[in-house]
Amino acid sequence: MKRLAFTLSYLSVFLMLSCQKSTEGRSDGDSSPIDLNKPIELNDIKPREGGIGTGVIINGENFGNDTSKIEVYFNQKRATLVKVKPTVIYALVPKQPGDLSDIRVVTKNTGKQLEGQLKDIKFQYHIKASVTTIAGVFNESAESDGPALEAKFKRPVFVAVSDDDDIIITDDDAKRMAALSVQDNKVYTLSKDFNYPWQTAYSKDQSALFVTERNTGSKPTLFKAMYKGNSWLEPVPFYDQKDNNGLYILGSEQITGLAADDEYVYLITSNAKKLVRVHQQTRKVELMGTNLNLSTWSYLAFNKADGKMYLASEEWGRIYRFDPKHIPADKTTPWISNADLEQLVGTGKGTAKEGVGMAAQLGNLSGISCDGEGNVYTADYSNHIIWKMDPQLSATIVAGSPGVGGYKDGLPKESQFNKPYCVFATTSGILYVADTNNRVIRCIAIQ
Repeated sequence: MKRLAFTLSYLSVFLMLSCQKSTEGRSDGDSSPIDLNKPIELNDIKPREGGIGTGVIINGENFGNDTSKIEVYFNQKRATLVKVKPTVIYALVPKQPGDLSDIRVVTKNTGKQLEGQLKDIKFQYHIKASVTTIAGVFNESAESDGPALEAKFKRPVFVAVSDDDDIIITDDDAKRMAALSVQDNKVYTLSKDFNYPWQTAYSKDQSALFVTERNTGSKPTLFKAMYKGNSWLEPVPFYDQKDNNGLYILGSEQITGLAADDEYVYLITSNAKKLVRVHQQTRKVELMGTNLNLSTWSYLAFNKADGKMYLASEEWGRIYRFDPKHIPADKTTPWISNADLEQLVGTGKGTAKEGVGMAAQLGNLSGISCDGEGNVYTADYSNHIIWKMDPQLSATIVAGSPGVGGYKDGLPKESQFNKPYCVFATTSGILYVADTNNRVIRCIAIQ
């Protein structure tokens, strides 16, 4: 559906190109490059409103004829360029640039910086958004495979979605990992070889899914890996190792959070007593932090946009981050202390209050995830909502009715959740939610 919408939008731009009158620009100037001694001027944009992928025509002067030489911005979001002529640009509107966008054209790879902005005219962006149930039966706690909306979960707590739409669900009370096949529209069990499976994370190439377990009885297993090449079947355990004193590095501590970057899997334990990393290839286990000042349960997510690790502190209602590659002067490998934890959002658990940084107030947080643009999302199960934190640390409610636990699909701000434990953001920004107490999996599409 997304590819079809993009194709139709692209086709509309092509048709506009074909039907555009020759009087739009000088017919003898179509091959004129940018004149670096003249300003870039913007006169108009048509249409002046639309959503993601809308084809627009920007009229002006001195645009050149090479799409590699300029960039077009709707606020801070870069548009996709289709064609450029000296007096006209054909482009596609980017995703969610803001309700009203300033339109800018900037030179690129020309040796001289030129910028032009459309004056007195803004582009109005129309958001298309919806919350839908994609798997599970509302309020029925059971374990069964079958058609997506007939299958049942005992307690879905986490969900992970690859760029190829591999949707894998953690059903911890059933001690199973399940998959939702988009092609077949069915849920089927992958494995029950788990002791209460918990937080999950894909490897960088998404060929492996790492799954930790919250039951300490599974020691010395740290987590298990499920591999795409094996159809996500037969999970392979990664084991704890002993230090120079013959003691297990992580030991009997209960693991609460897991995340992965391009090389390591990171684990944090209850009360943040230990933070460790495990090399995905060699499986070497390394301690990289102890006794961090965090709440009992914490959850991790790696942000590809800035290379930082983000952390949701459950009982404190706060979001932190740290650099997983930080090496102090007295160490030879990464080590994280309390001084290295940067508190970003939230002053303490409470009723939901949007705001920037410490001005925002969040509730009990659990699953945390990052999209391809660096936005951070977290599930607030005490307030029954999903939060978004942008790179400027503005925390806003994406979906759910604050303080109201229920079950309702539809517009995001009118939808209802019941103690959601996890939100997973795909690279494209589509959100999937493990709506735990409703026993269903929900999808939030905002474009």
